[in-house]
Amino acid sequence: GGKVALVQATKKCPCALSAGSCNMAFGKGQPFIVGRFDGSGYRLHAGYWRTDQNRLILGFDAPISGTPYSAMADFQSGEHGYTWAALNFPIKAIDGLSVMTMAGIPNTRADGYQHAVAFTFGFKF
Repeated sequence: GGKVALVQATKKCPCALSAGSCNMAFGKGQPFIVGRFDGSGYRLHAGYWRTDQNRLILGFDAPISGTPYSAMADFQSGEHGYTWAALNFPIKAIDGLSVMTMAGIPNTRADGYQHAVAFTFGFKF
């Protein structure tokens, strides 16, 4: 997957807009568009994600005071959607690399709780 910044936040306008696609398995991506508001010490996200259905996505992230770590939470609407909470830990030896630990609570109880650890690498062109 990937994401393109359509509008960058500035000091004058602390809002951003991005679009992209994720879950690129078998050549079929899941497109999304998301707006972001950069507050003082936090960011809020809201957008649309097309999976097997139309989904509202809402989120929050913020640095953990006095540390290089950050906390985040997001909600994905609809059947089989999840509410996730996560902690992100940058790996200082490689700029852009981090490890994230997360837990998800399902909207559809039968889907079961999920948890994961993921390595992520972010970069800008």
